[in-house]
Amino acid sequence: MSAPSLRSDASHCALEVRGKFLWCGGEKHFARMVTYGPFPDASCGEDGMLPPRDVVESDLRAVRGAGFNAVRLYEVPPEWFVEICGQLGLKVWFGVPWGWHLDFLSEREDRRHLLAEGREQLQRAVRRYAGSPVIGGIFVANEVPVDLVRWMGWRNVRRALEEMIDLAKAIDPERLLTYANYPPTEWIAPRNADVFAINVYLHERGAYEGYLQHAHLLAGDRPVLVSEAGADVPREGESFQAEMMRWAYQSAADVGACGVCWFAWSGDWRAPDGGRNDDWDFGLVAADGTERQALRDAREWLEQCDGLPQWESDNSVSVAVVVCTRNGGERIARCLEALLASRRPADEIVVVDDGSTDDTAAEVRRFPSVKLVSIEPSGLSAARNRGAEETSADWIAYTDDDCQADPDWIGALVRHVSRRECGALGGPNVPPLSEAGGGRQWILDHAPGTANAVMMDDLRAEHLPGCNLVVRRDAFEAIGGFRRQYVTAGDDVDLCWRLIDAGFELHYVPSAMVWHERRPSLRKYLKQQVGYGRAEALLARDWAARVGSGGARWDGVVYGASGLAFDPAGVYGGAFASPGFPVLLAGNAPWDGAADIHVAGWLPQRWQMVARWMFKWQRWARAYGRWRGGLRMTVPYVVRGRSSELVELCDVLWVELSAGVCREEWLRGVVAELRSLGWVVEPDDGGQHWDLEVSVGSGRAPVQILTVAEVDGASGLNQVGVRIDGRDVEAVERVRAAVRAL
Repeated sequence: MSAPSLRSDASHCALEVRGKFLWCGGEKHFARMVTYGPFPDASCGEDGMLPPRDVVESDLRAVRGAGFNAVRLYEVPPEWFVEICGQLGLKVWFGVPWGWHLDFLSEREDRRHLLAEGREQLQRAVRRYAGSPVIGGIFVANEVPVDLVRWMGWRNVRRALEEMIDLAKAIDPERLLTYANYPPTEWIAPRNADVFAINVYLHERGAYEGYLQHAHLLAGDRPVLVSEAGADVPREGESFQAEMMRWAYQSAADVGACGVCWFAWSGDWRAPDGGRNDDWDFGLVAADGTERQALRDAREWLEQCDGLPQWESDNSVSVAVVVCTRNGGERIARCLEALLASRRPADEIVVVDDGSTDDTAAEVRRFPSVKLVSIEPSGLSAARNRGAEETSADWIAYTDDDCQADPDWIGALVRHVSRRECGALGGPNVPPLSEAGGGRQWILDHAPGTANAVMMDDLRAEHLPGCNLVVRRDAFEAIGGFRRQYVTAGDDVDLCWRLIDAGFELHYVPSAMVWHERRPSLRKYLKQQVGYGRAEALLARDWAARVGSGGARWDGVVYGASGLAFDPAGVYGGAFASPGFPVLLAGNAPWDGAADIHVAGWLPQRWQMVARWMFKWQRWARAYGRWRGGLRMTVPYVVRGRSSELVELCDVLWVELSAGVCREEWLRGVVAELRSLGWVVEPDDGGQHWDLEVSVGSGRAPVQILTVAEVDGASGLNQVGVRIDGRDVEAVERVRAAVRAL
């Protein structure tokens, strides 16, 4: 692996996802994007939302001159638009407009066509630009309203989005596809999206960085893209817009995001009715064409924002990398080549050969700058302790011989410890890209039971896997290093728990990524899981309170390739499902990974079946390993969390609202009217799957009211759908009659 160039703006190379980052032509690519249109009174483009071609070309030259390398459209672009962008070195990301802002899963006569039309339009757009390197990616939808998600059922919405992505992938497998999410519905992100895209409007830098750290945990092994960020100039001012734009890009780079899309290029914005929007103005260029301070300033700094971690040239932080190996001759060269290609070199690299009988030592000697330490077979913990003894750096970075560090692994670590205090840190370990192995290798790469971080919150971890574990030397020495009884696994868990008990914090750094090869066969994978089970049995002897017969009891939330494992039933979503930033209420809620897996649609049917069975085999292999290790009563089981789906009702009331009246305002009126009848009405506190709970009398079962808004500015639609449910049929009918009479 050769060291990458700093950035790529070339339009002739297609974007691809490699772990947590975007790449283009063998170079890392940080998307410096800006939204363009839709414009009022426009006549060009697929839906008449673009100005004339000469105006567009002039605008795009200004976009490129400001330092942007991509534009985002909310419509399918015409060919001439893509041609101009290709000539200027701009990538094009676009969305496909369809009825995702309405009840698109409804069987109503006037709604059942929406999803089918959306699929058809998406397929047409993908075919149109199949193979084009100018197209950066396609958004299948943008911000499905939170009350609609609750109304239709979040799993149903996510499944519909995933099916759209599968349809597009069947046409153009290499095309990047995603969904522009937003915080109120962050958990519905499609599991097969190439990029985790999120619209984030936070105007305080610390909160913005914190949310992007959180977004990484939701994204899993995928890149995080800020698909919208911006500031309303009339309310915030030009100087704040300029300041925010700068830190929005820089903070995204610091946290390891793959890019930011600034909203918007022009303040001349099209309202839903086709006219000019006068409610807000986020443009870098005012509606009259005047450049704002943010755009003038961007020409000085935006081009240099390449998304790579930065550190001071005289940084005093020293890092030693320790690789422990036994019979790793086939793998060790790839590991060392990647380490030596780091943009920020390690101060020391030590390989501890733990009694290999193959050509490991000879392979290591090919790298003169790497120190080789050969010992008798002693076990993993002993080898790791010996590696620490052979180094003198402030930080000891452990990785495995089957890992290849990202070129910015060390740089990201140094950047983090220069800004935050912690005793240890680590980052994601991602299966490497491989064209060999087909469906079998995909299953092994995505199988459960791999070493994952366990998160206490968005930053602090309870466990960091040993393949990507960096420990401060004084913290390491304070707890006595690794304990020798852990000869093959469990050493990292034991070390992390002892560090926490000693008062040290463990931090998770999403941009500090290593590629970690998974087991090459099912037999070796199951053997690994048995070994992990035996390690858990060993841990149970030292940590009886933290390890039970079913394995480790984590205080934190398990984080893996698909992101955090939790049930949205434990999420506070705001009163009446109002937009906002959700809060996770439950920690490591029971989770059934087998039910949650999204199997790649391109896999043959037999491999899809094997993928689902892997979850069962893994549990039994772990249980067998625990039993072999002396930990009895280990029967694998699954505890299912409470369902967050809504019960489908037979009757839905639709209420037409006056112009300007919103669903929340209407609900407040309903509360007042029902209370005037002498009924007890309890509004949603933000954690329920209903808006109102009504008791019509003593001893009567409560009745739940659920609502959804359907708003379409183009057609003037403004209505509320109402579901009324409860076990007491008479009470339900009384509430329904009262609501109908409003």
